[in-house]
Amino acid sequence: MLSICIPIYNSDVTELVASLLGQMDKVDGETELLVIDDGSDIYKWNPGETTNKNFKHIYLDKNIGRASIRNYFLSKSKYSYLLFIDGDSSVISDYFLENYLNELKDKELEVLCGGSIYQSEKPNKRFYLRWKYSTIRESKPVTIRNNDIHLGFKTNNFIIKRSIFESIRFNENLTGYGHEDTLFGFELLKAQVPIRHIENPVLNKSLDDNETFLSKSEHAVKNLCQVLKLVKYDQLFISSNRLCKTYFSLKKTRISWLIHFCLRLTHPLNYYLLSRGFFILPMFDIFKLKNMMSNMDSGESSLN
Repeated sequence: MLSICIPIYNSDVTELVASLLGQMDKVDGETELLVIDDGSDIYKWNPGETTNKNFKHIYLDKNIGRASIRNYFLSKSKYSYLLFIDGDSSVISDYFLENYLNELKDKELEVLCGGSIYQSEKPNKRFYLRWKYSTIRESKPVTIRNNDIHLGFKTNNFIIKRSIFESIRFNENLTGYGHEDTLFGFELLKAQVPIRHIENPVLNKSLDDNETFLSKSEHAVKNLCQVLKLVKYDQLFISSNRLCKTYFSLKKTRISWLIHFCLRLTHPLNYYLLSRGFFILPMFDIFKLKNMMSNMDSGESSLN
């Protein structure tokens, strides 16, 4: 019934695998657990000795990327539903798998999302930016997620029906870090695939330090600009993405150049404050908008 898929890169999933294997032994329903290492270069996780015939660990010699690794699970899994969990997650409920299997037994579902949460304790200021942003923007309760089922789709804890995944895959033209889930969620929206949200979260236990998160965010904005090209600047996509919507709204004004100039002027100070953990949400929005304008403007000039 359910193939549990964990893509990993430079991460230790010992605790996560142990939790899931323990729950697999207790649930009523066929399950398998697959861990595929996407060519880790720093830390190569060793699963140790196991006799569980429903567990498989695969190591790829070469990193194929966040989109390709998820598609790769199709050829290695066998059940009609695939559950994707990020390797830096932690299962916090003893009934995590049971909750999902109960949903699959009772309903004919195509995509099912359980959500994610972050630690409730305020971390050290060095890790504050990632924690605060994710707590405000990404960790939404099920009531809010079900109000707009495709908004902010995330791939760190979701189930998809095999037949749907075979027809709508992650776009492998998108490389690097960020927004492969945004594009995938948009493809689901275009195909009118319904998404059901439930309260069955995982804990995102890995917090990037402020500078690492800012660097990843810069890469993510570049990928978002690439996504815009891939969807041919689709108006539905633009209207459904906060950053894109803001950027194109500003481009319609006659002072967009002045706004960009001001953002570039204040960028060093804004970056310094964010990297030191001084966080107000609009500051981070401005940081991303500046990067969006720089990437889009340079892309436009390269086309001229």
